[in-house]
Amino acid sequence: MMDDRGLNSQLAVVLIIAVAFVAAGAVFLTGASLTEVLGEPTPQAEFEFQYDAETGVLDVSHGGGESLSDTNTEAVTIQVVPADGGTRRNYTWTGSGDFEMRAGETFRLNATNSPVAGNVTYPTAFQRGDTVRVVWDAPGDDGRTAILAEYRVPTDAAPSVGLAQGLTYEYYEASSQYSSMPNFASETPERTGSTPTFDISLRDRGAEYAFRFVGYVDVPADGQYTFYTTSDDGSELYIDGNRVVDNRGLHGARERSGTVTLSAGLHPITVTHFEHTGNEVLDVSWEGPTDGKQPVPASALYTQPTTVADFDASCVGYNCSFDAGGSRDDGGTVQSYEWAFGDGTTTTTSGPTVDHEYTSGGDRTVSLTVQGSSGRSDSTSRTVTVEDLRAPDSPGSLEAGVEYEYYEGYWNSLPNFDSETPVDTGDVSNFDISVRQRDDEFAVRYTGYVEVPEDGQYTFWTGSDDGSRLAIGTEVVVDNDGTHPYEEESGTIDLEAGTHRITVTFFERTGHESLSVFWAGPSFGKEQIPDSALYRNDSSPSMANLTAQGSATVRFPAAGNAFRDTFTVRPEDGPRTGPRCTTQTTQQRSDGAPY
Repeated sequence: MMDDRGLNSQLAVVLIIAVAFVAAGAVFLTGASLTEVLGEPTPQAEFEFQYDAETGVLDVSHGGGESLSDTNTEAVTIQVVPADGGTRRNYTWTGSGDFEMRAGETFRLNATNSPVAGNVTYPTAFQRGDTVRVVWDAPGDDGRTAILAEYRVPTDAAPSVGLAQGLTYEYYEASSQYSSMPNFASETPERTGSTPTFDISLRDRGAEYAFRFVGYVDVPADGQYTFYTTSDDGSELYIDGNRVVDNRGLHGARERSGTVTLSAGLHPITVTHFEHTGNEVLDVSWEGPTDGKQPVPASALYTQPTTVADFDASCVGYNCSFDAGGSRDDGGTVQSYEWAFGDGTTTTTSGPTVDHEYTSGGDRTVSLTVQGSSGRSDSTSRTVTVEDLRAPDSPGSLEAGVEYEYYEGYWNSLPNFDSETPVDTGDVSNFDISVRQRDDEFAVRYTGYVEVPEDGQYTFWTGSDDGSRLAIGTEVVVDNDGTHPYEEESGTIDLEAGTHRITVTFFERTGHESLSVFWAGPSFGKEQIPDSALYRNDSSPSMANLTAQGSATVRFPAAGNAFRDTFTVRPEDGPRTGPRCTTQTTQQRSDGAPY
């Protein structure tokens, strides 16, 4: 900013130049304004600050004077300069578009997180000496800024500001058993989270578990306090790192207490509890200089807010969906989700879900960083497997149905069909065990093709009594082997649209016999695979004629890794009575390579 003399000097220079140019006939300066030459002057606006140390809220209000709008302002920013020399933080009040800020409008710092413009959560509680500024940016690209108002915070915010209501908990489960309080430092929690109070209903089972609750208790007045725990089995209570209540050991519901002298304010509190077997109980109470014995209320419990990053991933071919709905910010709400997909691409979203398309299959390390409303962040990563869609087979000529091979024998699991000799073979419209010739001690292998209508992820099921298995190509998708009553098992596979080789095997030892085969796709739910989706190799005979010494080629319509066909060589002019006719056969693939 400049004083009046500086402004008058520049004004005089401008006027002299203007006169000289006019005298020379330079009429192109006609209409030139001081704003065009000097730039937009700093707005003359007043601002008021209102600070509440108990809540940690600071309101900055336009108190009067000139309005701010897109005609005289590029942006108005609230800047917080920490007294301890920490990182400055800037919050845009308004700007970057059509706007007008008039007297009475307020910007709130350290408010409960809100989507309303002009309300933000400052990452830490205000401290004495912190400076808060209202900064003006000149319109256009000249880069000028000015401090319109400045405020120095007079006192620290209350200790509870920056803390969240409730406690942090860690939940543990014994690998064998808990017969005493575990050493939590050497244990790995099954789960962590936040809870309003000492709540053991968060457990996943009724025995062999433990909890550790950590936070702060807000003591209302100076004096002597007695704390109580009632538990089955053991428990302990610590204040300021010192054990006040010792209620350890294996026992039924039992109360123990301890007394400590405390000053008013926040004190660290930790409660531990374990359960071996039997009933599970944990109650925590206190008694102060002015209040009788009562449960420690949730309103007196605080914790350092934590921000946790967590996500799930699901992929269909190269298309993956990520869901970070399991992430949380105990101090408010997650403000942003920063994704790194492991292929060099990144993105930041305001919501927890995002989709990403890869260009090839393989394992990717995907990372997520979440930013909390109080400035905290957390990161996590996991390996995501991106599967190539299975390409369809090219079987050649097909007809409806599947081929089957029927076997008889005594098995406790699916046999090695390649080492067995079928009793019967044929074709059938679906996976139908009515082709059996007896009700026990038999097996069937079905082979054919299934017509997949569109690219995507498909789920297959077999329901059988006894065992069964389903493969697409050479990949086993469903394994339902073994002797058992009717059971369903399932598996998924990513497939391109088209015809895919399918093999279903089944065996029955004794008792009931049943087999059902189902599927579900991207656009339809679970259903029995219909006859219309099943095909087998065309069984029309292949023929060739030799009328003299020479050779002929017989082409089989089968394709794939395994197929079966037959041909017959016979003379057509009656039995041979003269010299022997020698016939030789060779095998060759359509691409010229040997089998």
